[in-house]
Amino acid sequence: MLRSVRESGAATRLTAILLMLAIAAALVLTGSRGGRLPQSDWYEISRQRILQADLMYRMGMYLDLVMPHEELPGVGGPRQLKEKAIADYEREVLVGRPNPVALYRLGVIYGDRGYLEQARQALVRAATLDEEHAGLFFSLAAVYTPGPRPRPLGPQAITRLRHQEQWLAGLALATYYDRLGEAPAAAETRVWAAGLTRQFGNRLVLLLSVYGGLGLIGLIILLVATIRWAFWVRQEPRPARPPLLVPWEPLDALEIVALLYFAMAVTGVLAGLLLARVLPHAPDYVRVAVIAVQYLLATGGAMYVMWARIAGANHRKLSILGLRLRRPAWLAAHGIGGYAVLVVLLVLTTVMLPGGNPLGLVPGQTGERLLSGAHSVPARVGLFVLICVLAPVMEETIFRGFVFPGLRRRMTMSGAVTMSALLFALMHNSLAALVPITLIGIVLAVLYERNLSIVPSIICHALNNTLVFFLMLLTV
Repeated sequence: MLRSVRESGAATRLTAILLMLAIAAALVLTGSRGGRLPQSDWYEISRQRILQADLMYRMGMYLDLVMPHEELPGVGGPRQLKEKAIADYEREVLVGRPNPVALYRLGVIYGDRGYLEQARQALVRAATLDEEHAGLFFSLAAVYTPGPRPRPLGPQAITRLRHQEQWLAGLALATYYDRLGEAPAAAETRVWAAGLTRQFGNRLVLLLSVYGGLGLIGLIILLVATIRWAFWVRQEPRPARPPLLVPWEPLDALEIVALLYFAMAVTGVLAGLLLARVLPHAPDYVRVAVIAVQYLLATGGAMYVMWARIAGANHRKLSILGLRLRRPAWLAAHGIGGYAVLVVLLVLTTVMLPGGNPLGLVPGQTGERLLSGAHSVPARVGLFVLICVLAPVMEETIFRGFVFPGLRRRMTMSGAVTMSALLFALMHNSLAALVPITLIGIVLAVLYERNLSIVPSIICHALNNTLVFFLMLLTV
């Protein structure tokens, strides 16, 4: 009798989990088709999809200035970087819904190379796909119209162009002044654009140096681990450590994931409606505040249910959820070392994946669109706290502090690591980034398994988000 009641309760909970997942997936799919997104948000989403191509083309421009005839190992020279970026732009305009931001780039780049008709066609097509920026695109299309002289741009169009994306403005305005025969203005524009390119390149080199330094540490860690495995494999194996016994089951873990996914989808719809219909012209810091509240409501709701599931452990709840601080220096070193290894694995993965980039960077998903539109200091500081501090703490508490040990109670280590990592990746709603984010989840789960603490996982997660944050900040 008791067994049948338990089975009936489990079936009811499983049905509720599947129902929440189905509703959340429907809401996410509806939103991904642009049903609740204002046009400005669609522009930023389109821009996000070509972030890596932008980095490669602009890095090629920088190398043209500082070392035009040199090649970087594994990356190539300026020409190779630019051609790969152009191929990525062209790939984006051949999909079902062409990317207007990619067409904008192609139009300016074609014009800079002297292909005026192709430039005009790309910009006219971009204008038909993006109503909000159609005026700018049509103005640029007139600049590239074949003929003896282009149609003059008004002061407002030039000002808007300079404030939209300055590296593109430098290319477009130099071509414009050349076609007008205004050599001094063209030379001045090129000097201005070269200064911007040098500033961008110097900062990107610094960022990549940090990334490369961590990658070198990761290679050393992997090399030492490989040597130890090769030469000490005959040693007596260590006794198997029993998994941490937690007072919740895999079904509880799946329930929390479904609840979080459902809460993120519902609050995402409400936040999207609020921003699109009530606050369409709100300042950037207000938009950041709305998204921060949405994120905290969803994750806070999941954590409240988690807290209730830990029965009879009121004085040990934080410890049971993985917040253990024994040997903090050791935990911090493991977090940094884990991220160093993750850097190597991400580079290898992204290079091997179709469409992988030679820089080997995989930007995360959280907050990228908001950061593109965040220009004020309060908005950027708020996003930094949300992305680089709160998100690692909240997500590691949920996924590594609750979900992973719940799965681990009934599964092998490899099974629990893989399952928790897949659930973590699916929460990000990006099929394109499914493999890299799953890899991140695997490393984070292994860090927890080795240390029985979420502290190294939080540090590793925070380092990854911080690198992505500054990379995104660099592009805007």
